[in-house]
Amino acid sequence: MDKATIKKYGTLLLLAAGAGIIFQLPYIRETFYVPIQNAMNLTNEQMGLLSADYAAMATLSYFVGGIVADKFSARKLLTFSFLATGILGFWFSTFPGYTVSRIIFVLMGVSTIITYWSACIKATRMLGTEEEQGRLFGLQEGLRGVLNAVLVFGMTAAFSAFADEVKGASAAIKVCSVVVIIIGILNYIFIEDTKKEENSESLIEVTKGMFKALLIPRVWLLVAIVFTAYSMYGLIGYVSIFAQEFYGLSQHLLQPLAVFVI
Repeated sequence: MDKATIKKYGTLLLLAAGAGIIFQLPYIRETFYVPIQNAMNLTNEQMGLLSADYAAMATLSYFVGGIVADKFSARKLLTFSFLATGILGFWFSTFPGYTVSRIIFVLMGVSTIITYWSACIKATRMLGTEEEQGRLFGLQEGLRGVLNAVLVFGMTAAFSAFADEVKGASAAIKVCSVVVIIIGILNYIFIEDTKKEENSESLIEVTKGMFKALLIPRVWLLVAIVFTAYSMYGLIGYVSIFAQEFYGLSQHLLQPLAVFVI
């Protein structure tokens, strides 16, 4: 195997690790729902609003993420995203007040979408030719799941090291934050700079293109498929919470389930 091939798939491995791990922090409230709820004395409604704050910001961020990725280096955007998300994770691990936590999740909606997602897609796309795109993105998704599971095992070990579930959840969040920051540093070292796209579309052009796409029937079929898949994914994410609340199972017993759910 030549150096170019090693570099290509090494970079793909790094991008896959980041793609799975960076989203652990904004979705950490699902993995450690009850410990976080107990630590901050929040109602189910307030926990739901943390999710809603992130989702609202993330949805808006998708509209401008591609424009940002075209105007700035993917390497710098990825590095910033990981470092910012890791710092926000450390902040949340202190379990600040409810209002501050809402701000943290809104900011994660920026750091994991506006500056990250489109830059990650662009960096992955540039690893190969058009004929290689399907294989590269498919391989990235597969590696993403495996590496994410490895991280969850590590977080589970950190959580289980404490008898107090609040301290355990805080430790698990810190472990995830450290890994996210390390990946950010590795991105800065190994990801190549990308040039600014001179002919990138404006937000108005992107919006017009989106509405044109919505006139295509096939697009609505794809929307229905993705919506159904993510709805089921979201419901499955609350299985452990249901088991705790209604069947009295402990978080320590249920935590390994997160490896297969997240």
